[in-house]
Amino acid sequence: MKSRHAAIGFSVSLGSFVTSRLLSLAVTVVLARTLGPTGMGLVAFAMLAVEVVDVLRDFGLRETLIYDRTADPKLRTSAFAVIVAVGLFQATVLVLVAPLAQGLLEDPAVTPVLMVLALLFPINSFSAVQEAILQREFRFGWIAAGETLGALAKTLVAFVLVFWGFGVWSLVAAILIGALVKAIVLWVGSDWRPAAVRPTLEKCLELLRYGRHIVISSIMSTVHMRVDQMVIVSMLGEPALGLYFVASRIPDIAIRGVSSVITKVAFPAFSSVAQDIEKITAAYRATVFFTMALIAPVSLGLAATAWHLIPGVFGEEWRDASPVLFLLGLAGVPVALSWPVGDFFKATGKPKYLWMLMVAEFVVTFPLILIAAFSPYGIVAVAGAMLIGDVFASGARLYLLARVEGVGVGVALQAGQRPLLCAIAMALAVYAWLDANPLGLGLGWLLTWGILIGVAFYSLLLAAVDRKNLAIWYRRIASEEQLD
Repeated sequence: MKSRHAAIGFSVSLGSFVTSRLLSLAVTVVLARTLGPTGMGLVAFAMLAVEVVDVLRDFGLRETLIYDRTADPKLRTSAFAVIVAVGLFQATVLVLVAPLAQGLLEDPAVTPVLMVLALLFPINSFSAVQEAILQREFRFGWIAAGETLGALAKTLVAFVLVFWGFGVWSLVAAILIGALVKAIVLWVGSDWRPAAVRPTLEKCLELLRYGRHIVISSIMSTVHMRVDQMVIVSMLGEPALGLYFVASRIPDIAIRGVSSVITKVAFPAFSSVAQDIEKITAAYRATVFFTMALIAPVSLGLAATAWHLIPGVFGEEWRDASPVLFLLGLAGVPVALSWPVGDFFKATGKPKYLWMLMVAEFVVTFPLILIAAFSPYGIVAVAGAMLIGDVFASGARLYLLARVEGVGVGVALQAGQRPLLCAIAMALAVYAWLDANPLGLGLGWLLTWGILIGVAFYSLLLAAVDRKNLAIWYRRIASEEQLD
């Protein structure tokens, strides 16, 4: 039943993810067309600042509650107290450092924007335990409802306020209201409430022993994924950051977002069979297959359409962002291949290896990004450096998994090869269609038909060459078959 719950949970989570991320992308497009590269540079900086402070979110305790085998009520209450305290601390930090941001960006609007966005941290902290419990119990319907309704609220607020001319403040208000709606839904969906017991130091330390590795990994992950934007805003300026942010936003939503959805299901699923090496290896193999099956076509599809997608969606003034999207799109393939490794280590009680990997990845990637920023190719070179860093990170993760757990690199390569080959064939077909434009279509219709052709071609090709894995996934959803 656990495998079936995982499959259903993944399907529900993916559906809510697609809906919420399409809405988020719509907000990004409207803002980009309204604000231009310089205005989007302010948006990018604000999002970057929030994400940097957010590395301390819940102090790794959400993963601790999912991993916890006891479901101890006192442990959960202690976690709630710590997470809320961390959220208030984060808000205070952002308010205090907000005035310093003006010196870096030279835009007076950045200080009040960051101060108001600080409210996001306490809002998120009040529902973190509820979300962890729902995730642990495979009750993904409520999580999906929270994310979808939150995204709908965010989109409606953003569109209305943009129409009324509120500019960047449209996004600020939308983010806060969307987070509040999600938190309310998670509280309604969860039957857990903080107990009237005093959190003990012993319970807090018990939580932090596991969670400290998660928070270190979170810090290093954020640094690794956002060091490119940090360098760009410091060395290349606000308009360059705006161009890079818009180009990176699409793969962030489509690639990193799908990966985060997979983690929501893979981590509790791996944890439930962590004591049986054969079962967790089988779960890992299946997760690599589906990760690659979902991300590879999106990744290579973005690369194939980059020079048409950017000007077609955002406008001609954004065309210089096209090569950035091409390179960052390609990075989805190495990310997909090794993403489940992190969930494997967390599920087997070895989260320390995550932050060790992140440190190694940063040591390799950061010098490459600095060199790229000094080059005449600017943001394009930075995107290339990120691609090289992701290739290295993927190899390092797979190698460490083989050394520590005995799960060889070949397991991932074999599981992911067929979806990858199908995605490559699809990308070549889409690129040929866009380049030839045999019907002489306008850019909008050319892109639309290119995407439809790509989806149909990839789906049929994957079904033809790998029916077995697709059939297994279907049976897990449609039947009571126990496959774990």
